[in-house]
Amino acid sequence: MKIHTTNYFDTFIEVAADTKAVCGTKPLSKSDKKTVAEMQYELIATYPYQYTSDDVIFRVFADRNNVTKAEYEQNRELLQRLLFRYFRRQSFSARRLF
Repeated sequence: MKIHTTNYFDTFIEVAADTKAVCGTKPLSKSDKKTVAEMQYELIATYPYQYTSDDVIFRVFADRNNVTKAEYEQNRELLQRLLFRYFRRQSFSARRLF
């Protein structure tokens, strides 16, 4: 089975020409539990250029689902495939992941 990737290579992602945004902003907290956006932002801001998009998505998934470090390292590829299958079946506009 081919593993899907969210990584971009040799790609420049540009801000839309009609945006009203002046700069990026840190995601706002909605409760005492961090949101997926907050967790992703913290990884990217703390370790710029260290992780791929797949790494960020998977690390946040693992943290939110209490995957231990040993399980993470042993089963990363298997867990990535399971996560991909889950995403493929879900409608993002209608359902929450967690």
